[in-house]
Amino acid sequence: MMEDLACIYCGQKDNLSEEHYLPRGLGKFRGYEPLKGRICAECNNVFSPLDEQILRSGREAFLREILGIEGRRRKGEKRPSPFLRGSAGAPPLLMETMHPKHNIKIYLEVIRGTRTARPLRQLVLLDQGGQWHGIRIPDHMKESSQLRAELHSRGVERILVGHILLNEDTERTWIEHLFSDFKADGPIEWSTTGDDEETYDAKIVVTTTVTQNYFRGLAKIGFHYFLCHIKHFRGSEDAFEGIRNFIKNGGTTEDFLEERSDQVIEQLKLGCYRLNCWGHILVAEMDYQMLRAKVQLFVGPEFLAPVYIINLGRNPLRIDYSECKAHFFRYFEAGEVDGFCGEVEKIKPVPRYLLP
Repeated sequence: MMEDLACIYCGQKDNLSEEHYLPRGLGKFRGYEPLKGRICAECNNVFSPLDEQILRSGREAFLREILGIEGRRRKGEKRPSPFLRGSAGAPPLLMETMHPKHNIKIYLEVIRGTRTARPLRQLVLLDQGGQWHGIRIPDHMKESSQLRAELHSRGVERILVGHILLNEDTERTWIEHLFSDFKADGPIEWSTTGDDEETYDAKIVVTTTVTQNYFRGLAKIGFHYFLCHIKHFRGSEDAFEGIRNFIKNGGTTEDFLEERSDQVIEQLKLGCYRLNCWGHILVAEMDYQMLRAKVQLFVGPEFLAPVYIINLGRNPLRIDYSECKAHFFRYFEAGEVDGFCGEVEKIKPVPRYLLP
């Protein structure tokens, strides 16, 4: 029997809020059912960095840029590039290649909503020891003292030559101000994206770096989805003490998450079909022994994302009863429709023995 309404994490009974188990930054889906009456607004705010790291630092951040998923933004707010700013303790996405004219490594960024890359706003400097340094210029770097601190952290005492790459000519005054306190022994070359219609046919390497916040965020998605769709539990039961503590405070990731390459949908697992759209797959299941969730973010025509199995705890019910719920959060191919980027579709019940 369900107990009185209270936050399953801190126990307070006031200010309970709706919880978007699938981060709102992944878009608004028609038919989405949020988790209600389980989590207070304060705990929801505490968990925001977990969602943020998934959205801006994991592989999901890269795919989100390519597909142009905007999510929720305040009016007039410009979403920061994940190639310039990381989140919740994780660094920005790193996308590198060799400059087509100069034998130097440079940073790239995805032009949002496309499969095209362009040089990131950056300085590429040769120091007194003959070492090249690529320095990304984020929006918040406004003063030369900030650039000096960055150079000092890299051991750069003197600049021999350099290249300054801009996205727009209007950025030149800003970057000149940043560079006003520095003199180089040799020339500094300026270029703006698109000046020479440069192409980047060389190998492009993308690196994502995450902290435990990323895995806590995945666990939160799976746990809250489970509670929303498996109606036998409230989430405050003793069986969930471990997963609640991991989401709230961290711990040993391997005790709760397992990454698998096997697909959730049997037809994909067998290689019989290929998806013709992008989306996310969430699964909640219970059997006599265990309670689990499965999270697969950004699965699509060209990429079968890994499946994360979240072990939620042992089933406290004393009956031999199995249940499985699964949904596909499908993006519309043509973009937003009536304010929705996609819709939620039930995946027909799959016998447990067919799930990975």
